[in-house]
Amino acid sequence: MERSSNNKIINILEKFAKKFYLNNLIKGLFWFILFSVSLIFLLSTIENLFWLNSTFRLILLILLIISLTTFFSYYIALPVLRYFGLLREKSYKDFALLLGNYSNTDDKILSALELFELNELNKNELLLNELSRRSNELSKINIKNFFNIKEYYKWIIGNISILAIFFTLSFTFPKQFINPLVRISNYNKIFPKDYGFRVNILNTNFYTESGKSFVLNFEITGDKIPKNIYILSNGNQFIPKKTLNNRYEYIFDNISENTIFQIIAEDWISDKYEIKVYNKPTIYRLVANIIYPNYTKINNEQFVNIFSYSVPRGTKIMFSFNVKDADSLIIVNGDKLNKYPVKNKLDYQIQILKNESIQIITKSIQSPLQDTTNIYITEIPDAYPQILVQVQKDTFSIMHYYVSGSISDDYGFTKLLAIYKLTRKDSTINGKIPINISNNDLIQNFNFDVDFSFLNLQPDDIIHFYLEIYDNDAIVGPKATKSREYEIKIPTKEEIQIEQSKQLQAANSKFSNIQKELNDIKNELKQLENQWKLERKFNYEQKQKWENLIKKQNDIINELQNLEQNLQLSPSYDENLEIYEKIQQIDELIKSINLDELNEYLENLQKLMENNELKSEDIEEFKSQNEELNKMLDRQIDLLKRLDIEKNLRETFDEFKDLSKQFDELSKKQDLDELTKQNELKQMLEKQFDKYDSLLKENEKLSEPFNMENIESEEQTINNEVQQAEQNLQKNNQKKANENQKNTSQQLNDLANKLEQNLEKQLQEETAEDATALRQLLKNVLLASFEQENLIKNLYMQNPRLSNYQDYVRKQYELQEVMKRTKDSLYMIGKRQPMVSNFIFDEINKVEKESKKVINNLNNWTFGPAAINQQNLMTSLNNLALFLSDVLQQMEQQNSMSQMNSDGAMKCNNPKNTGNSSNSKPSMKTLKQLQQDLNKQMEALQKEMQNGKKQGKEISEALAKMAAQQEAIRRAMQQMKEQMSKEGNLKNASFVQQMIEDMEKTEKDLYNKNLTYETIKRQKQIEIRMLEAEKAEQQQETDNLRKSETAKNDYNSNLIKNFQYNVIKNNNFESMNRNNLNFNLYYRKKIQEYFNNVNYEKN
Repeated sequence: MERSSNNKIINILEKFAKKFYLNNLIKGLFWFILFSVSLIFLLSTIENLFWLNSTFRLILLILLIISLTTFFSYYIALPVLRYFGLLREKSYKDFALLLGNYSNTDDKILSALELFELNELNKNELLLNELSRRSNELSKINIKNFFNIKEYYKWIIGNISILAIFFTLSFTFPKQFINPLVRISNYNKIFPKDYGFRVNILNTNFYTESGKSFVLNFEITGDKIPKNIYILSNGNQFIPKKTLNNRYEYIFDNISENTIFQIIAEDWISDKYEIKVYNKPTIYRLVANIIYPNYTKINNEQFVNIFSYSVPRGTKIMFSFNVKDADSLIIVNGDKLNKYPVKNKLDYQIQILKNESIQIITKSIQSPLQDTTNIYITEIPDAYPQILVQVQKDTFSIMHYYVSGSISDDYGFTKLLAIYKLTRKDSTINGKIPINISNNDLIQNFNFDVDFSFLNLQPDDIIHFYLEIYDNDAIVGPKATKSREYEIKIPTKEEIQIEQSKQLQAANSKFSNIQKELNDIKNELKQLENQWKLERKFNYEQKQKWENLIKKQNDIINELQNLEQNLQLSPSYDENLEIYEKIQQIDELIKSINLDELNEYLENLQKLMENNELKSEDIEEFKSQNEELNKMLDRQIDLLKRLDIEKNLRETFDEFKDLSKQFDELSKKQDLDELTKQNELKQMLEKQFDKYDSLLKENEKLSEPFNMENIESEEQTINNEVQQAEQNLQKNNQKKANENQKNTSQQLNDLANKLEQNLEKQLQEETAEDATALRQLLKNVLLASFEQENLIKNLYMQNPRLSNYQDYVRKQYELQEVMKRTKDSLYMIGKRQPMVSNFIFDEINKVEKESKKVINNLNNWTFGPAAINQQNLMTSLNNLALFLSDVLQQMEQQNSMSQMNSDGAMKCNNPKNTGNSSNSKPSMKTLKQLQQDLNKQMEALQKEMQNGKKQGKEISEALAKMAAQQEAIRRAMQQMKEQMSKEGNLKNASFVQQMIEDMEKTEKDLYNKNLTYETIKRQKQIEIRMLEAEKAEQQQETDNLRKSETAKNDYNSNLIKNFQYNVIKNNNFESMNRNNLNFNLYYRKKIQEYFNNVNYEKN
């Protein structure tokens, strides 16, 4: 009870105290708002009126902060603390007196408090009772009544009014109230006084590199744009440059120290700005040491101040960064960022495995500036090696192949492999063959031959093989590239023979179709020619027909060109030597038809037609061209037909011999299946007899048929023996059956030998007959040449008005007729002998053309052109004689070899001795004789010149004639050299080339009329060398003859030498010096063909 009475008194006083301080807090809040708003109004007004600078704005801001802090502390913070009993300045006695005054209880509360305190000091029952009584009385006092909220309405209304006025004015006049406060609160910023415009500096920073320029950019906005604007710096005023839309620019050039400036516009001036100058940290020297991978074999390099590189993969680059005014480098490489401290230099290494973009940032703690350097590195990947391959089958071995090609890589090679896979019915064999190459040559050719006979190949076996080249990439490992895959199917002998016959028949068919088209053109041309002779001009319809004829002829030429490119006449792997030679010769004949000149002629003819310049001579020439081409095709057709029959005949003879061996072997056996084997051989024999009968019928269709025997009696005899053997085997009479088989074998062998000998005899007779005719033709050509030479000498000594002048013209006519008969005879020989080359017919056609021109010019008394034509005619006659001599020599050699081997058919699997005949190569003996004759003429002419016996025109004519002769000999030597190169005989080819170059010098001397002692001396050296070459040629022919007699099982053909030497190096193209020699059109074309061949071999 005592405790309860005491608490009531204290609680009453505490409640009163809290109400008292709450009342003070409310009043203080009112006063705080009043004083704060008033102070803000005051400071805003001062700033608005005086637009103070930063310093005074700072003072106002400090005053504002201090004042607001003081007001807040006194009026709000202190009452709050006192409300919670802290820092109270009044005691409970003071609150007891205040409460007594408010409650009209006078000092009852105070006396009760004093009794409470007395009771605390001295416990007394009476005091407790009195204290209890008074507590009950005081508890009836309602403290809330002493603080009426209505008394504060005036304060609330006053403050609300003040706030309303403040916010109204602020939003109504922000420039007068809000903006000043913003300026005061941002005292450190520059707020220019509102002059109706505003200057805004656009620069974000005010520093630059020492020695560089600083560009100040600012703009002026507002209603009143000032006219006079200056930059004040170091006491001087500068006028900025106006750029666009009230924007201005001023450049502080080459600043080397801190610079202070101000902007002046009319009477307005900005605050001071300072441009700070720093030294820029930079890389002033970049050294890159490039260390290439060893396998690239590239020498290491060093570059200075290069920022872009292209290097092979795996290259190491050591960078040395030489820096200035920098203390650190930041290197950014992709996602990686590394910071390195640096004083003067930093070394940094990187290995390039991909494209790299490196960024180097140069920094210094003493400068806000930084420098960025970019380095770009392109990685050059090690490219895959490249390989080109050509595969050529050996002419005489289906198991032997020649592979050539080229490989290339950017850095080198590791190995080259030939990989093969043999697929057989019951097994598969895989293997690799290493090919020898240079590992260091980046571009190189290779060639090798592979003989698959070690695999014991059988018919229907299939070989797949390809080449695989590996480079020398040491970073990711050698990379490989495969060539295309080649498939080789091993055919049977019969399949090969059938395929070859198809080739011959297809070629024959194509030529026959072309010949029909030529005959159609010939018939149409005859009609047009008749119309031309009547009217001497063509109407529109006739022109269309003429153009159509030219187009048809052009189409035929294009067809022939395609045929030349695509035709392949390849002998089988065990072909007879004579057949092989003829196949090669016919193939070359087909591909040597001079279609380029025909094309050129047709183009000129078309132009003449378009320009209405066509003459009778042009129609006659077109007709002649058509006939010559027709004859050429007719010859090819006959040759192909004869070849096909001869080839099949020889195959039939071989089959008879093979069947003879099989019957002989069967006669020595006594097997149970002997009857089955007998029937098989019987069917095979019947097939061969039927084939022979078919060949008899085809032979009758030839213009020059073979003298084939009718073998009906032999066939009947052999069939009877075969039939009896079969009957005896059915009767199990083995002994008699074997006798019949033995007889069949002997009879078949005798028949084969008899037929073969008859064929060989006929061919020898034909060759001898043709050689005799050719010898006579050669004699005629030589006589014509001498006669033409005499005509040239004597004709121009005559007066055209004298009667004997016409005798010389008549003799020219006679020579023309002789050459026509020679041409017809050569044509008949050429239909049987393919070694008579197309060039011979080209030459004799040139003889005809030049002869016509000579006669025409002589009749018209135009001696100058006639002299030129006669000289050309003389050259062609000499060329013709030269090549007829070579062909004659080859025919005699062939006939001699045939006689040596007339005891049996000679199989040849190595045609190394066929080079002369297949290519119509002139002999060194003939060329040497021609050269000796020419040298004698030159010596004689030199003496006559020295003695004054010949002068002027006579000397020019003689020198021109000698130059033409030397040109013909040199051309033949060039052909010989080309053949030697193809055969791989490089030593002799080089020896011949020396002679060719000396001959060219002689031709220059002769054309320049410079016949000196040096020229004669050079000719003697040429003659000596030709003699040495002749001896070497004779020795080679002897060696070849020996080899041909013992090479029956040798499967290496002359293709290997030609193959191994597929690149003729160090050709001196300038040696021809064609521009300084007056070559005729034919030789210019031949020279071009030679260079094309060399280029082809190089590729």
